[in-house]
Amino acid sequence: MKRLLLGILTIVTCIYAIGQDDKNLVINPSFESIKGKLKKQKQIAIATNWESPTELAADLFSSNVKDLVGTPKNIYGNEKPLDGENYAGIVGVSYNDKEPRTYLQTELLGSLKKGTQYCLKFNVSLADKSKYSCNNIGAYVTQKRFEVEGKSNIIFDSEKEKNKVVKHPENNTFDGRFNWEKVCNVFTADGKEKFLIIGNFYNFKETKFKKLKKPSDLMGQQIPVAYYYIDQVELFVLDSIQECDCIEKLEEQDRVLFHKQVTAEGGMSVAQQVKYSSIYFDFTRTNIDESMSNDLDHLLELLKSEEGKDLKLTIQGHHGVEENREIEKNDYLRGLGLKRANVIQKYLISKGVNADRLEVVGKGMDMLSNEGTEEYQKAQNRRVDFILR
Repeated sequence: MKRLLLGILTIVTCIYAIGQDDKNLVINPSFESIKGKLKKQKQIAIATNWESPTELAADLFSSNVKDLVGTPKNIYGNEKPLDGENYAGIVGVSYNDKEPRTYLQTELLGSLKKGTQYCLKFNVSLADKSKYSCNNIGAYVTQKRFEVEGKSNIIFDSEKEKNKVVKHPENNTFDGRFNWEKVCNVFTADGKEKFLIIGNFYNFKETKFKKLKKPSDLMGQQIPVAYYYIDQVELFVLDSIQECDCIEKLEEQDRVLFHKQVTAEGGMSVAQQVKYSSIYFDFTRTNIDESMSNDLDHLLELLKSEEGKDLKLTIQGHHGVEENREIEKNDYLRGLGLKRANVIQKYLISKGVNADRLEVVGKGMDMLSNEGTEEYQKAQNRRVDFILR
């Protein structure tokens, strides 16, 4: 019987995984799959694979229901789902924490891998009747399911736990009553994380909040909390920074992508060619530009040649001075040089180079290749170098 139940559970999990983004580790990301009948508030548990970690349950809303828990109109206001027909709802904060907060918890499709970078995204919309808005709405990824007794808030006291909360890079208060706002950032897994919790994990003194005026067309009284609708939750392995579009795109500028083709002309040995085979990147980018494909192909040939098959490399990533200004403003760009080095390492491994031959280091802007101010000079600093070991 246990084997039969396990088989059924596996099949059901696979069915729910079908139809969503193949990369997304969140099952039922838009709360569309429901097991049971939605009739009232505090019924998040009937959304497949979702629950509340405290005894005060979060809410589920659906277009198939009217009045209290319907969409777009419900007890807290009027909001269309961002994706599909349903969304969830939580209390982010109340004044002096007089009202308990609520949270969403789900088990991921698989455990996270140590040292791997992930992108986490979800969308929030402040309910019309909310008297307040707040910041610190984020997500916590953990190895074990949270089970908190009573209607208690989940508050982290240690800096280590706070630093693991994934929040928007700017972490402003989310004030949008009539639109959806994205909460999103990049994080590195400690390893074996299996559960995701969404909510506010900071104490009241650490949470910024605003008192909001009642909309002129709003019927009824405001509620003394910051209440947020939640929809479209994503967590996936990060292949490129651009996949995690956490903030508005940086101002478009005409940028120069530096390029040089290294060959054996001039009597350079294989080792010398590898040493000078730098790969260059566009402004704030980590993805490999098409113009670098010939350079990478040549590097692969060198590393697989008889003379170069035993070479071991340190892949050293860098960023430029002008990129550093963007990094200071945007947390998700931090470690840009290391991210570039990781991309090159991953590419070489995918093409058959043994991982034991490669190590990665991020040098930031400590070792500028060119201190000039012309665009082509600054472009030389956005690079990955290869150091022979």
